[in-house]
Amino acid sequence: VCACYRVFVSITVCACYRVFVSITVCACYRVFVSITVCACYRVFVSITVCACYRVFVSITVCACYRVFVSITVCACYRVFVSITVCAC
Repeated sequence: VCACYRVFVSITVCACYRVFVSITVCACYRVFVSITVCACYRVFVSITVCACYRVFVSITVCACYRVFVSITVCACYRVFVSITVCAC
């Protein structure tokens, strides 16, 4: 079950409170996590797990309380969930 188990973590914090986290775990069990938090409280999370079990999660939370969640699981088991909550 994958001999490498490589983990790459990249974190950047800027003046606008922007945080970027990137994690990669091995080639056969690849996990990508990217998080961005900015002044408008925007949060973006994307996760990809393996080529045959693909999971994509995208979350955006902004000042207008808009929430977008999108999930895709595999090509043969495709699940798409989209949620939007916004005051404006």
